[in-house]
Amino acid sequence: MSENNNSEIKLDQKEDEQLAYECEEAFLRLKYAQPNIAAAWEQQKLRMHPADEKKSLCGLKVMVKYAAVVAAVIVFVIICALAYTHQNLQKQMIMEATLMKPTHNTEFLLEELGKNGKVSESTRLVDSVEQRVLTNGAVVSSRLADYTNVLREATNVNVVSIPADQTYKIILSDGTEVYLNTNSRFVYPTCFKGRERVVYLNGEAYFKVSKDKQHPFMIMTDRTKTSVLGTEFNIKSYKNEEHITLVKGAIKVEIPEIEKEVHVSPGTDLSYSDNKISIRNVDTSIFTLWKDGYFYFDEKPLQEVLEELAHWYHVSVRIEDKPQLKQMKLHFISNRNEKLENVVEGLNNFNSFTVSLVSGTLVVKEKAQ
Repeated sequence: MSENNNSEIKLDQKEDEQLAYECEEAFLRLKYAQPNIAAAWEQQKLRMHPADEKKSLCGLKVMVKYAAVVAAVIVFVIICALAYTHQNLQKQMIMEATLMKPTHNTEFLLEELGKNGKVSESTRLVDSVEQRVLTNGAVVSSRLADYTNVLREATNVNVVSIPADQTYKIILSDGTEVYLNTNSRFVYPTCFKGRERVVYLNGEAYFKVSKDKQHPFMIMTDRTKTSVLGTEFNIKSYKNEEHITLVKGAIKVEIPEIEKEVHVSPGTDLSYSDNKISIRNVDTSIFTLWKDGYFYFDEKPLQEVLEELAHWYHVSVRIEDKPQLKQMKLHFISNRNEKLENVVEGLNNFNSFTVSLVSGTLVVKEKAQ
């Protein structure tokens, strides 16, 4: 390998590490406050202050030395905690959602993090198809963000938060298409640099990854790392369960928590929960119809169905306290643009329960036989 190629690889690695470091730096700054040495020393004085206020000069010197030791210990502990967390994040490949600020349910929030990890540009996108050109060259609206013509020298880390009643599409700088489901948060660079294309997901997304054998595409979640070269698949990562469904192509899934690596085949769903992996053949459309504008529930518990509908329509749920009712399995499909009243009418076609909308709450009762 030539000297020029060696220098290019080193540069790529530095750029990869820089993007990852910027994300982690912002996370660490939010997770750990700066040590307040003065306050800590005041608390220590209260614990050690004798009742007698007469202090000898020697005693005062001892106290001052002790204060310096306490302050040094506090700083050392904080530094160790930060260093450990930084290493732990790299080891477990976790990007926590605390990087993203919540947004109001009727608008998108798109934030760009500068080189110091702080928000350098914040864009609120109300429900409008009107396009806006950002300073880095990206074209955005409340339906789509397109980074294919972004300025390479303006690369920063972006965060997008999807409200509870919307979906969103992002075209990344390499042409990869990402469809984000409701209540999802997505971290990505405005322009990919380096040897790997790395993004972070909390929620659900469908990926159409542009092929590039020289630059693997990697999706990090709280529990897994999925690596691909070019393919289509769905990732659902909410709460304590994760589903990775492959439509076509091939992917590799790493699960650092249990030190497992799994290769997933097309038409297969990998689920991970409670440190257990389950792999099964599925109809992939069940897992991807959401991106086409549909709710699709196949043998799902009634409570799970209603909770997802409630999130979308901004209402609450109250189910009669009967376990057999809450766990009743449904096969139900509905257009996401349908009015809630029509959805309720569709649910009432089932013979085992009734649903009514009362003051912003879906009230569910077992139907009298």
